[in-house]
Amino acid sequence: MIAQIGVYVPDSYVPDEFDIAIVDSLSINPRASWTAVSDAIGSDAKTVRRRWDRLNRLGLAWTLCVRGYLALTVQDHLNIRCRPGFADELARALCELQACLTVSAVSGDADLRVLVDMPDIASLHDFMNHQIWRHPGILSVEHNIATEVFHTAHGWVSGSLSLIQQTALRQTVIQRRTTVPGLTVREEQIAVILQHDARRSVTDIAHELGVSEASASRDVSKLLSSDKIQLRAESAHAVVGWPVSVGLFCQVDPNFLREAAAGAARLTGARGSHTVVSPKWNLMTIYWLRDLAEIHRLESTLTKSNPTLTVVGRQVTLKSYKRMGMIFDDNERALRNVPAVL
Repeated sequence: MIAQIGVYVPDSYVPDEFDIAIVDSLSINPRASWTAVSDAIGSDAKTVRRRWDRLNRLGLAWTLCVRGYLALTVQDHLNIRCRPGFADELARALCELQACLTVSAVSGDADLRVLVDMPDIASLHDFMNHQIWRHPGILSVEHNIATEVFHTAHGWVSGSLSLIQQTALRQTVIQRRTTVPGLTVREEQIAVILQHDARRSVTDIAHELGVSEASASRDVSKLLSSDKIQLRAESAHAVVGWPVSVGLFCQVDPNFLREAAAGAARLTGARGSHTVVSPKWNLMTIYWLRDLAEIHRLESTLTKSNPTLTVVGRQVTLKSYKRMGMIFDDNERALRNVPAVL
C-alpha cells in the first residue's frame, strides 16, 4: 500500500522558528497532544495544529512508524556504484521496494547509498540476487551490515527547544518496556496504519480496524509501550536548517569500537551510529550539519575523541530519493510513503 502525502503545489512559504519548534516537539513525542505541544512552546493548540497541517500538506514534515531496533532483523547499508547515466533510474526503481528503507545519491566511492532491512541473512542473499543484481546499471555493491545500532534519528531535534521545553515533552512519552520481538496480527495492523501517519487518532484506528474505541485504545497503548516499533517525526532538510547530510566511515580498534560508536552518537547533529561488518571500516556514522565546512570540524572532533579511530571514508548526500519509507519529489519534499514490511 502506498500513502500519498499530497500533490506538490509550488509554494513560497518559508518555515520559521515556530514551525521548527513544532517539528522538534513531535520528534520527541510524535503523538503528543496539540495542547502538550502548545504548552511547551508557548502558543495555543489551534495555531500549532494549523501550522503542522500546513507543513504536512506541503511535504515539509510528517510522522511515521518504523520497526524497533531491538527486533531481530538484518540491516545492510549498500554502497552501489552505477554505470554512467544509470544512477537516477536505479534509485527510482529501488525506492519502490519495501525492503529499501532509504535511498540517497552520494559523493565518494559510491553513487548510491541504500539502507536495506531484511529478516535474516538468507533473505538478504535472496534479495541481492533477485532484486538488486538484476538491474543492468549496477557495476558493484559493497555491503555494510550493521552489527549493533547505537543511535538512530529517532528523537532527533534541531536545537530550537530549551532543555526545560524538551523535558516537558519527554514527560508525555509513554514509558517503554522490553518485550518479545515480533508483532501480533493486531499489532501489525496498527503499525501499518501508523506507518502512514503516526498521529492517527484512536478513533480513526478503531474505525479502520472495525473494533470498539476502547479495544483499539488498549491495543495502541500496549504497542506504543513496547519496543517493537518506533514512532518518528521527520522533516525536509530545509525546514530545520541542517541542509548537509554526511556519512563518515571509520576504522577503530575492535577493543574500543563500542566506546567509539557511543561517543560518535553523542556529537551534535548525529543521525546514526552503527558498528558494521565491511571490507574497509567497522563504524558508520551519519550527521546533519549546518554547512559543508562543518564536516572537517566534525571529523577532527571524532578523531580526537578516540585515539584508535581513523576516518577512512566520507559521503555527502547529493540527493535524497527516499528516507525511512518516504519518497521525495524533485524538490525533496515528501510525496508518498512506501511502508516497510514490519
